[in-house]
Amino acid sequence: MTSVGQLAILSSLAAVLAGQQPAQPAGALGTVKALACSFPVYATANLAGTPPQPIGQKQDFSFTLDSFDLKKLRARVVGSSGGSAPASLLASPIGVTVIEQTLIGNVNMTTVFAAGGHDDTRLAVHSRHIGDPDGLPSVSQAYGTCTIQK
Repeated sequence: MTSVGQLAILSSLAAVLAGQQPAQPAGALGTVKALACSFPVYATANLAGTPPQPIGQKQDFSFTLDSFDLKKLRARVVGSSGGSAPASLLASPIGVTVIEQTLIGNVNMTTVFAAGGHDDTRLAVHSRHIGDPDGLPSVSQAYGTCTIQK
């Protein structure tokens, strides 16, 4: 194929992608502006051993997701102590995923599922991917729920 033909295909693809709207989550998550999230249990692993050894524990961990903008795909994470951080937002019929990147490059990700909950409460999972340039990473996944705030 000539470079002119390749350029025509790429231009057509770019035009199609530019016309797409961001996917909308199903049900009440499609209009959500804030979610209060609580994760009473989590799993982690001792990464010093081979293979890593899983550890599960109870915890008292909560935060709020707010400032949802489904057009700009942005949200905000607000900690229980009031500190906040901007985050990226992915939306689909499955639910919403909020991705926070810390100042040093670590990633925290929360997915709130459209199905599987009841009333205004939805099932959710929160993953932390915390690295350290001088030591072992600290990774965990927490399980709980997020409640739609009105």
